[in-house]
Amino acid sequence: MVERPQIHTSRSMISLSDEQQVLDVVANSILGLWDVVNNLTCLRPTQRDRYRVTIFGSARIPETHWVYAAVREVAEELTRLGCDIVTGGGPGLMAAANEGTKRADPNALKRSVGIRVQLPFEQDVNAFVTQAYEHRTFFTRLHQFVLMSDAFVVMPGGIGTVLEAMMIWQLLQVGHWAETVAGRLFPLMSFVVLGFGIAMTANGDIGYNQFWIVFGLIAWALSAATGILFLGPEAKRLNKAAAEFGPKSPQVQDRLRRILLAARADVALMFLIVFDMVVKPFS
Repeated sequence: MVERPQIHTSRSMISLSDEQQVLDVVANSILGLWDVVNNLTCLRPTQRDRYRVTIFGSARIPETHWVYAAVREVAEELTRLGCDIVTGGGPGLMAAANEGTKRADPNALKRSVGIRVQLPFEQDVNAFVTQAYEHRTFFTRLHQFVLMSDAFVVMPGGIGTVLEAMMIWQLLQVGHWAETVAGRLFPLMSFVVLGFGIAMTANGDIGYNQFWIVFGLIAWALSAATGILFLGPEAKRLNKAAAEFGPKSPQVQDRLRRILLAARADVALMFLIVFDMVVKPFS
């Protein structure tokens, strides 16, 4: 844990030649700004008028591709159900999702949201966005996705889509959204997804593209189950053993070895999912 520099409460002047005190003032000012941001993000509306669904996906998929049409249809159905659609606001599958909202509700003023980031390319917001936001960094952009959204849909994509999916996945695994319906249902959903994937595989009547979908579902669910059933409970038992026997005791070392083994398996599953999302064929 990094210790915060001592706060200077006096109003006396600090010479720029005193490098350490200057660094302390700058560090405390930055940390103070983060405190303000964290406090403000705790605020939530008493009641949100509409349910918001964020759709992540590739910016490289052309309109003629079947995935584009599939994402557009998903967004259309969600819009008809009364949801606002949130995307990265760019081309490809992001445009497909925003287009689906536009087709389902042409007169909507703020139901098709795009959250952009400043890039040397892909600067323009797609034509179907009706409410746009722009960020200088990916970090603040991802933070707004989390704050604005009630649910997330992950479509085929590249490294950016993987980053977004992993962040949401991590927040669910550590219980960041434990008070939400999605957070409470996360363990159950993991096993449902796992069972669905196994059933599809056992059926055997799947094509090449469907194989990759099943592959990703099974890897995702197994990783989620690893965290829910083993890593979380074992970490609690490790802390209890460390407090009772000491950090260097055989009991603690044995639990550490088991946790590291399971963590390596979990990382391997994550790499499989990344491979599935980035390398899998779209044809």
